[in-house]
Amino acid sequence: GGAVGGVAGGAAGGTAGHARAGSGSGDYGGDYGGSGGAHADRMSARLRIAAHNGAPEWGGAEIAVVRLLNSLTARGHTAKLWCGRNSIARAARERGVDTGELALGGDIALHHGLRAWAALRQWHPDVVIAGTFRKLLHLSTGAWLARVPLIARIGLSSDLPRNAKYRFLFQHRVAHTVVNSHDLRNAWLSRLAELDPARISVIYKGIAAPDDLPSRAEARRALGFEPGDVVVGGVGRLVEQKRFDRWLHVLADLPDHVQGVIVGDGPLRPQLHQRAAELGVAQRLRFTGRLASPWRVLPAFDVLLITSDRESMANVMLEAMAAGVPTVSTPVDGAREALGTEGAAGSIVEGIADGIVRRTVGGIVAPGFDAEALRTSLAPLLDGSEARQKMAQHAQLRHAQYFTPERSALEWEAVLRRVAFSAGRAPRQSG
Repeated sequence: GGAVGGVAGGAAGGTAGHARAGSGSGDYGGDYGGSGGAHADRMSARLRIAAHNGAPEWGGAEIAVVRLLNSLTARGHTAKLWCGRNSIARAARERGVDTGELALGGDIALHHGLRAWAALRQWHPDVVIAGTFRKLLHLSTGAWLARVPLIARIGLSSDLPRNAKYRFLFQHRVAHTVVNSHDLRNAWLSRLAELDPARISVIYKGIAAPDDLPSRAEARRALGFEPGDVVVGGVGRLVEQKRFDRWLHVLADLPDHVQGVIVGDGPLRPQLHQRAAELGVAQRLRFTGRLASPWRVLPAFDVLLITSDRESMANVMLEAMAAGVPTVSTPVDGAREALGTEGAAGSIVEGIADGIVRRTVGGIVAPGFDAEALRTSLAPLLDGSEARQKMAQHAQLRHAQYFTPERSALEWEAVLRRVAFSAGRAPRQSG
């Protein structure tokens, strides 16, 4: 299936292993070495972990950081998420995360760096996770003043060090950077060639299906589908980046017996309803609106269709894999890595031949972003239930191997401890 995840250091593109996050020329440089009892103490220490999210609305990045903090808390650490918006803090608290308020403005509001410093100084964390790229200047200033090492968590392919400000911050203020795909790591290293590769790691997201995941029949009854219907699903915020207009064009090109369902809400919903009517697919399409959890409907899908212009290993792709649902995706960053199609030419070479799945792949990555490429990639899964079932099994196998919360938390824990102790933070013994 190609490059394996994990805490990736060394050469880009697939070498997996634990990174030495403190090495190199950054301000938080240092060695993670040690021997005997001192090393054991460090590797068993509990940490106080602060995280910040400055997003204006709840989305995939917020879900991912809440899952991460809950996993780390379950391992004995103390975690707190500072949020720029009350609505984000409320949603995080509802999901079991301790929160605080820390609104950070644009770059011109330089005093907001002091605001971040005051919050960190009061709470005394061992390490800080930055979750919002555009708030990095003020958060990194506060962390630097408080002498707390900062880890940047990067989840979007568009979040790159494009200018001198970000190049300076990632060389001198950010102790370590964590991305969720090798595609994104490679893009970062190409943009910031002077950055020691050991200071940027790949850690896959960890997602677990709920114990009460409904059966396929139950999920279909809830949505009003018949057992024999072929159902293509889409999940996400109805915003421009997700390109649900493209999703509708794909559905319009599929045979009339194929049903569609879009789960999510957003500002483009009225336009999408209108476009569905214009394309003649309104009668075989359901809009569910926003649901508290996609898990109630995912098992109803025969295929998850992702039509985004940009992603970085989308949450819903990993959720579909956990639920045993194959994915067809545009060639966004992380898609081939997640689904196991690295090295495949086009969309289905080596993946499906004569309706038989030949490799352990969890889905198909289309050769392009256009509707025709997506329709062609969908065809083998719509025509053959046997191929679909085999790929569904492979999706679950890949999820269990690479994308569990336990694996993600262990790898994050290793990076957090190493970065914290390289900066001289005192250990708190577990147990």
